[in-house]
Amino acid sequence: MPALETFIELEEALAKLLHKRWERAAAKAWPAIGASWARKDYPTVIELVGAVQAETPTVPEVRKAKALGIAMLAYGASFTSEDRAKKWTGPSANLEPVNQMLRQMDALTLEDAPAFAVRMVRAEIKRQEGDDKSTPEAAFLELVAKADIPSSYQARNVLMSGGRWSTDLTANLVTSRLVNYGSFDAMRDEGVRVYRVQATLDSRTSQICRNMHGRTFTVREGFRRVEAALQTEDGDTLRVVHPWIPNKMASTLPDLSRRDITEQGWLAPPYHPRCRSIVVPASLGEADVQENF
Repeated sequence: MPALETFIELEEALAKLLHKRWERAAAKAWPAIGASWARKDYPTVIELVGAVQAETPTVPEVRKAKALGIAMLAYGASFTSEDRAKKWTGPSANLEPVNQMLRQMDALTLEDAPAFAVRMVRAEIKRQEGDDKSTPEAAFLELVAKADIPSSYQARNVLMSGGRWSTDLTANLVTSRLVNYGSFDAMRDEGVRVYRVQATLDSRTSQICRNMHGRTFTVREGFRRVEAALQTEDGDTLRVVHPWIPNKMASTLPDLSRRDITEQGWLAPPYHPRCRSIVVPASLGEADVQENF
């Protein structure tokens, strides 16, 4: 099986493309936003930040994104066999999953990036007004203060950092769905009936993924879920079609049956932001037969 670092490399390459699009738009909007911020005209700041839209990708960026999408599908298929990975790299390959990914990626970037940026701005306004209430946004601002954002991005500081954070999440989500689509597609071609969730077990592994690691489900149901998610282009519908697992449910996952998890729609990664879990072929043991049939 390929090293999981390949997943990370694909995700980071896609994130760089989305960063460039957001940063071009942010640079154009910054003079007006910065002037309003200097005047402490916060309502105008929020309005201007919310109106920022990631720029249309250039032709080279579209080509790069398509190449990355193909690589994601091939990488996922390689979990089953190298021959299945070649399906996506030939001249006759059906690249509709990649086209679906590009449409979804654009829709999510336009919808989520300005919304995340506004959340960061509101959190910074509260902080400056002396409201130190702990929130996810406040935690992110602490990362920004520690120069977690590259120096080239520090000029706009927290005002635009939310957009960059959002594009990171979009890149992770898209990478996870395409890698797992490629894996499911190869398993179907090979007649594999059951897959296993495989988490990356290290110091950064979430409790959710630790408790989902090793769980098995039917390929038919998992593929259906990921395929439906790829065809969805608005965030609200996507959260219904392929929901994340709430953090409060992490400790209860070992007690849930396969049917319980299936009914919740938690069949395949990504299970949460920055999820690195994948799906791989599994054998159909006696316990699986009893529970599934």
